[in-house]
Amino acid sequence: APPEHPGVEKAWRFLRKQLMSIGSKGAGPTHGNSLRQLLEAHTTIKVKINTGMYGSLEEAAKFLIKLAEEAGAPEGIEVLHCRASDNTIMFGMPGTMSKIDMGQYPPPGAKAPISKKKKRALAKEYELKNPQSKKKKANNKK
Repeated sequence: APPEHPGVEKAWRFLRKQLMSIGSKGAGPTHGNSLRQLLEAHTTIKVKINTGMYGSLEEAAKFLIKLAEEAGAPEGIEVLHCRASDNTIMFGMPGTMSKIDMGQYPPPGAKAPISKKKKRALAKEYELKNPQSKKKKANNKK
């Protein structure tokens, strides 16, 4: 289910894919350190959970936050959203939800990356509107 908060949905879409995943063996100290480093670099990240050993995504999130704090992360890492349909959790640095509420995250004007499919469609649309661009391409190949 999509998040109830429209700002969280916008943040979810801003993050194109998960940067970390937890396999069937569960999470260890290295996962906590990775979560800490990724959050420091990106403010928010998605983590894919590929195991049922924690019972729920919320329990998995609590465990990962504990590991990250043990690895030196600041207290107060936020669970911004748990999406059961794809077993993914979105984490944020402390204070991220406040930034979302104030419209400061994702940064104003920032857009989610464009998919390859969308890029191809835009390129095709451009070529239809500008037939000379196709001729230039053909001339450059000769």
